[in-house]
Amino acid sequence: MAPSLQHTTPTLPPRTTITHRLRERPPPHTNYAGTSRITRVQDSGSRPYHGLSVLAVDGMLLAVPDSASNREAFGKSGSQRSPMGYPMARMVAVAECSSHAVLDAVIGGWKDSERIVSDELERHVGAGTLLLADRGFWGLARWHRLRERGAHLLWRTERRMALRVEDVLADGSYLARIQANKHSKAAGTVKAPPAPVRVIEYRIDGQAEVIRLITSLMDHEKYPAAELAELYARR
Repeated sequence: MAPSLQHTTPTLPPRTTITHRLRERPPPHTNYAGTSRITRVQDSGSRPYHGLSVLAVDGMLLAVPDSASNREAFGKSGSQRSPMGYPMARMVAVAECSSHAVLDAVIGGWKDSERIVSDELERHVGAGTLLLADRGFWGLARWHRLRERGAHLLWRTERRMALRVEDVLADGSYLARIQANKHSKAAGTVKAPPAPVRVIEYRIDGQAEVIRLITSLMDHEKYPAAELAELYARR
């Protein structure tokens, strides 16, 4: 049963409490040397959410063998004169949340941005999908691009992101509008138009941090805030 959400105040954007479930990840066992993409067929045992296939995109840094080819392909941390440790590959993957089947993965160097690497995975996201992502993947232009493909989105964002609150809903979520930050250095962000979103804020039991999710699922009766908070934990 989905946890109940409790308002801190009736007039401000709400803070709520849910029970946390540890996030599970597919095992990252792969031979990366000389590889730029990995694909696997989606498992047939997926469980849709209101008819939407729930996908998640996530990234990680992985140490790879210290060979000349890996040093050239992926790079090391530290300076050019004083490199440190093993070469590091940045893997970004899109997976089906229920089965944990990896649909596709792209591998870049340790200096590559998760946002840029993840652009190659957008072909898996479209009508009939709900994509979950964490704070590292936010981009207003990317949000618009995926919505134009017909995808629904449920993403975590930084709390310092400016929002223009438009309406507080009965389940504790609220409608808002996100505008481009004119000081942003992200490519394409400044030119992106404002985006209407629904915002869900909550705390995990025993923790002080407030988690902020934004979603394109605007109907709070069909998609209650507590359900979406629980769904996000499936990442």
